[in-house]
Amino acid sequence: MSERMIIKEVFDGVWKEIELVYKSGLICSERHLQSEIFSLLKNNISFSSVYTVFIGPRVDQNTCENLHGKIPDLIIVNHRSKEIVAVVELEYVPFSYPAYKKDLSTLLNFFNNRKAITMPLFTNPNTGLWTNEKFKISESPILAYCVIAKADAHVITQYKSGNIKELWGEEGLANYLQYVGAVGDEISFSEELSITNPTPLLNFALPT
Repeated sequence: MSERMIIKEVFDGVWKEIELVYKSGLICSERHLQSEIFSLLKNNISFSSVYTVFIGPRVDQNTCENLHGKIPDLIIVNHRSKEIVAVVELEYVPFSYPAYKKDLSTLLNFFNNRKAITMPLFTNPNTGLWTNEKFKISESPILAYCVIAKADAHVITQYKSGNIKELWGEEGLANYLQYVGAVGDEISFSEELSITNPTPLLNFALPT
């Protein structure tokens, strides 16, 4: 099984657990959602034997001009290959509509600049500053968007209808995963690849 499918399979299971937690009324904020996902990944022994999850590392100007100041919600590193294999953005607005374009823009920039990025993630315990060790992004990283929002939110309805062009432009995005919690009279959680083309394209543009 490819690394992409391994990570997808793990995230599918995580999202099923998140659905149970949410429906129990036990998620009260986006940070809470973030901590639940981190805990589920961290406690998956087979996953943790290969991957390390970093929460909210800030991207500095030396890493990437286009991402300077961005703080991805989760970054997943294969600690054997020393590569960033997934970037995850979260949105938790079950009572409202997500401002999703900023999150998709962050994922887009990580992908489009992946060949140029080497990113520090480890800190020196004596100083709290980054160490000199840096991680590159894999050639084919997973870009995941996990959103819990009102069921009629644009990012959810367009995804569920299969109209990925409305989100990512004409070409679509081969490495994009979207995990949805649609909140309304009925609560619907889903997880799947939004499109199945396994070959990543070089550049993408968000719709205007």
